[in-house]
Amino acid sequence: MSTFGTIYSGFWKGKHNPSFEGYNIITKEELAEARVREFKQACVTLGVPLKNIYLDFLDTPTQGSIIYKDAKEALKKYIQMYPNALHFSLSYKDIHKDHSTIGEALVELISTNLIKKENVKFVISVATRNSLKNKKIPKNWEKITCKSKEIEIKVLNAIKCYCAWAPLVKSYAVGFHSVAGQFYQFEKELFHYVHNFEETIS
Repeated sequence: MSTFGTIYSGFWKGKHNPSFEGYNIITKEELAEARVREFKQACVTLGVPLKNIYLDFLDTPTQGSIIYKDAKEALKKYIQMYPNALHFSLSYKDIHKDHSTIGEALVELISTNLIKKENVKFVISVATRNSLKNKKIPKNWEKITCKSKEIEIKVLNAIKCYCAWAPLVKSYAVGFHSVAGQFYQFEKELFHYVHNFEETIS
């Protein structure tokens, strides 16, 4: 994202031109702030009050990936704050290492009885689902869909929060510049697979 104007964008179907489009090259800090704004706006669009949105920054410019112990400590904090809450995490089987690290940390907290396994669902990302190619979907995966037209509209509107390109007001469509294909697929296939905790991680 900090190289807008120099590389091809699959979302933009071409190269951005900062001087022509009226913005300066975006810094890593600006990119991070924009990504957080997209997330918050999507949550609010889904009906989550701002006061109920919590953020933990588990990576830094010098530490590009999430460290396991940091993920575990962040999860423990929220389990203590909300001991009876339901927890949804990306799966420990996810193909993206940062995603799977969070899932693995949650598995340890289940194994040490800090949280009940019945209160946890692991979400299969679109990318992980696609990585299976022609393999059969495991029988223990549960397909979660929108239960009403109202919820479906909210989800579709939340997706739009990640494709707003308006540099003059610091909106950079971070989500779509990153994984536009996954967003387009999710719009067409509005569901996710989830699975429960398994005793053995494979």
